[in-house]
Amino acid sequence: MNIDKKFKLVQLECKKMEEELDKGKILLKTYDEFKTRGYGLLPEVVENIRAIQRIVVVGETPDYSRDLNRLKISFEMWLKEHEDEITESGNYILNDSKLLLSIDNINITEEGLEKLIAESKYYIKKQNYDEKKIGLEKIWDAFERLKTIKGTDKKESIKEIIANISNADDNIAKIIESEFKTLTEIGNNYSIRHSETSQFQLTDSYMIEYLYFRMLSLISFVLGSLK
Repeated sequence: MNIDKKFKLVQLECKKMEEELDKGKILLKTYDEFKTRGYGLLPEVVENIRAIQRIVVVGETPDYSRDLNRLKISFEMWLKEHEDEITESGNYILNDSKLLLSIDNINITEEGLEKLIAESKYYIKKQNYDEKKIGLEKIWDAFERLKTIKGTDKKESIKEIIANISNADDNIAKIIESEFKTLTEIGNNYSIRHSETSQFQLTDSYMIEYLYFRMLSLISFVLGSLK
């Protein structure tokens, strides 16, 4: 198994372990399943993990949360030690659209917009959910700033942007306008830039990355096409 594939599989195992730990008590069966899969990936790591001594109380189900957490930490340490060996950038990105992260946006004439995009790329590469969410917030802030790149009147600016990049093709203009509208609605309905009780929550890192790369694709297209 090449290092890139192993790296991705270990990342996924770390994510699954984190999700199980968030649920609460870990049963022996669950821990053994992770340990068995882990041995198949990193036998040299699993072999060096010593069992945690515990006091068994009659009538209570033993909790293996500490054991699973130790396994997760050992895997994370392996990832840190080997991250320089992989050939791809964006180490903790699960979405294959991560190639966009290595492409410099062209035609960014507005300093604030450029800064927001750069910050978003920094945070979305992180493994932690909360930091990824910051990356999503930053790219959404960039989107709102992009809307006024042709003037302070947001609606008129968006119209000019769409007219500029659609090359007088009404069908393309409708697609772009629809994407602008949809992503704006997502930003208003989900807790991305604000956190209100009426907004829907983002469930996991996969959803964050999906929305992030959808937005980054639109912004990259707009900036690359503006004349």
